[in-house]
Amino acid sequence: WSPDGSWLVSANSTPLLLWDMETQTVAKTIPANDHRSFAWAQDGDLIAIGTDRYIEILDSSSLEQIRQLDASVLLGGAGGMLAQNKSLAFSQDGNEIVSGGNQGSVTFWDVEKGQHVVGESLHTSDVVDVEWTSNGEYVVSLDAHSRVNVWSAEKKEVLTSFEAASGFPLTLSWSPDGTKLAMTSSDEAIPTNPTLTVFDVDSWQPLYHTQTGMDKVSW
Repeated sequence: WSPDGSWLVSANSTPLLLWDMETQTVAKTIPANDHRSFAWAQDGDLIAIGTDRYIEILDSSSLEQIRQLDASVLLGGAGGMLAQNKSLAFSQDGNEIVSGGNQGSVTFWDVEKGQHVVGESLHTSDVVDVEWTSNGEYVVSLDAHSRVNVWSAEKKEVLTSFEAASGFPLTLSWSPDGTKLAMTSSDEAIPTNPTLTVFDVDSWQPLYHTQTGMDKVSW
């Protein structure tokens, strides 16, 4: 969703589709090859699309590319492993992006300069989701082994790390006030009856745990 709720992006194959929710029709298409993730800046002005090698920054009005971040350089350059930017999130002010991808990589980017600020591989498996709190204080990254790293967004350092679930992790979502973190996971590679777990941010202990049948969660 766009921050104001007027637009919705859907993805299955190239291109991405931008829906006008007032008319409930496809208003625009966004060409994107090998897209793996998508994020909207909180002010609605910028869109980020994660591909195998790059993070493309687009103006949301014109859909023109204004910047391209080369994530492949962090994994050996153009001849190295594909970054596969599987998840993206903007900071609250839109000045930074965090990306998660192959080899446990979590990277913080300066959007204006088009450069990475910090790139770390502190996970032991591919990062499947990253999320920024609405107050800008924390970032969480989730890997394919259900390991969650909680980052200080300011210092770009991991504050704590814990195993959130057994099985296959799916998605994360912060509560609007940043005091709780919701996660869906499944005991099967192809989820049939996923589990929802809600964690308390102060203790990082589960407050709520139940099977829901939902593989995605959004607060």
